[in-house]
Amino acid sequence: MVVEGDRVWWSESRPDEGGRNVVLRDGVEAVPPGTNVRTLVHEYGGGAWWAFDGTLVYSLYDDQRLYRLDPDGPAGGGPVALTPEPGVLRGLRYADGRPTPDGCWYVCVREAHPGAGGPGGGSGGGPGGEPANEIVAVALDGSQRVEVLVSGPDFVSSPRISPDGRRLAWIQWDHPNLPWDDTELWLADLGDGVVSGVRRVGRGHGESFFQPEWRADGVLHVVTDRDGWWHLHLLIGDGSLEQLTFGEFETATAQWVFGLSRYAFVGDEIWFARRMGGTDGLAVLRPDGGVDEVGMDATSIGSVAAMGGGVVAVVASWSAEPAVCSIGSGGVQVLSARRDLGLDAAWLPLPEAVRFPTSQGEEAHALVYPPTSPDHVVPDGERPPLIVLVHGGPTGSVRT
Repeated sequence: MVVEGDRVWWSESRPDEGGRNVVLRDGVEAVPPGTNVRTLVHEYGGGAWWAFDGTLVYSLYDDQRLYRLDPDGPAGGGPVALTPEPGVLRGLRYADGRPTPDGCWYVCVREAHPGAGGPGGGSGGGPGGEPANEIVAVALDGSQRVEVLVSGPDFVSSPRISPDGRRLAWIQWDHPNLPWDDTELWLADLGDGVVSGVRRVGRGHGESFFQPEWRADGVLHVVTDRDGWWHLHLLIGDGSLEQLTFGEFETATAQWVFGLSRYAFVGDEIWFARRMGGTDGLAVLRPDGGVDEVGMDATSIGSVAAMGGGVVAVVASWSAEPAVCSIGSGGVQVLSARRDLGLDAAWLPLPEAVRFPTSQGEEAHALVYPPTSPDHVVPDGERPPLIVLVHGGPTGSVRT
């Protein structure tokens, strides 16, 4: 999700077109017909595009190269390739980028596979035949110049540039860690396609960082779980982190994909999504440290971006599928189209979040959907059949 003034960019998947991903601006498709905007970095992808100053930079699924598109440019002005053609198809992949304030560079993650080579492609692969993950600066002038800024870690994500363009923050981690286990937050001074003064922020091992973002005044914020829960922090002058939110809730989520956003700066406030008891809510962190709840019908919130005096986000609830929504003092306004599934709400049960004891003194969570029917009732003394669906993966959860 990207907001430019009162214009909103977002992406949608088109199942009836083979799963093609498209980028829209104010609900109108902004890419040429047939374009599939998708990156394969880490295979799971995410963060395949970004928009700024009316310009779109995106990864094309077909070849994984980066392209620049000016939707409001002269007629016939099509996409311009920003990255070189790799030695092997899809051998150089790009994700999670942001432009420098001067508009000269697009700083992003690059995954170089063995044999990719080519101009700006480096060796094309890491040790043992593994892909090499790097942070690179891609020239936005169409010269296909690419400069490597960060290399060495097994994985990198979230390169974010300070408002004055002089500093770069990013997250990195190594095998066998996963990004929700153990990551590192790094900073560097950023020049014209080069970095210097590289230094690590934070403490030792066992800390999971998420979504570094620079406030307009140049103060870096980040989410980390050093107290056991993912909470908002800010970087203070001596290089240490100050915790801003407290409580038994999670502001972050498992970083399976790039480009996740769970908070945004709105004036001197921070609007953030937080997960409690298996569902999301939206809250506002005031400058005095107090937290206010935003009353709205929501159980899942993602892609949070600032807009005016509020935010836009992808919002879903027990009774409504995901949609792009504007949220502020005027309430909630749906910006993207929601499908009419033609279903009678009387047949659709609303779930109840429950907890129950499990092994080793632990507690498990579930969503229970009671039978719902306008035509039938359960006979006295009988119980309906129970169907149990279990989500996969150690970081997964059921959403509805």
